[in-house]
Amino acid sequence: MFKLWKTKETDRPASGSASIAKQRLLGELRTNRIPYNVQMMKDELAKLLSQWSDIKENKIEIVKTSESTSLLKIKCRCS
Repeated sequence: MFKLWKTKETDRPASGSASIAKQRLLGELRTNRIPYNVQMMKDELAKLLSQWSDIKENKIEIVKTSESTSLLKIKCRCS
């Protein structure tokens, strides 16, 4: 492939830009967003629990235990 434009040479090493990209990616992952698969699991479990007649009340919460870990907290009341 031909290079039609001149590329500017940078003073910093190539690994510097890779480490900056890694830090940005980790910053995105560490935000307080709820992962999509955990939300789907919560919805599926709520549908499943609502089908049983013995369970009168169910409460499902997503609890973040650390920056990258989420748990489902389930409280059910049976008759």
